[in-house]
Amino acid sequence: MSRSTARRSAMTAAAIVALLAPAAAGTAAAAPHEYRIAPAHSEKCLDVLGGNTGDDADIVQWTCDGRTSQRFSATLASNDRWMFWSQGTEKCLTAVFAGEEGGDVVQRTCDGGPAQRWRVEGQADYGYRIVSAYTDLCLEVEHASWEDGAEVRQFRCHGQDNQRFSFDQVDA
Repeated sequence: MSRSTARRSAMTAAAIVALLAPAAAGTAAAAPHEYRIAPAHSEKCLDVLGGNTGDDADIVQWTCDGRTSQRFSATLASNDRWMFWSQGTEKCLTAVFAGEEGGDVVQRTCDGGPAQRWRVEGQADYGYRIVSAYTDLCLEVEHASWEDGAEVRQFRCHGQDNQRFSFDQVDA
């Protein structure tokens, strides 16, 4: 790794920790900051479909309206791996393995396993990429859809706006 690449990686990691740092010290019980996670292409919110509290409920995008199923908290699971859980359901974003690409992203009871760990890469100016530590695929809104209810899935990382997200802190 070149010195400039290492420096950029360190600065990116520092920026991500600064963004989510208050959450790093928290747990679900400690009520860390809550975030609205918005895809750059649509500026809608990640949401647990229908506010469903069961395991395997789909994660979708929906017009932001402040409901708790659109509020996510994060905790640092290990070095650069984060776990995200819905404030509305207290369940974690989970990558479902489906081969090369296109795997579902659902919520499941938090167990801290590899399928619930995510890397957050990038810079706030351009949007963050959320990468499954389990599959090494990027979180994205399927087909760059603008529709409410569009599925959030994993796909080969390509850097388009449907794979870039903002983390907007919301009042608890």
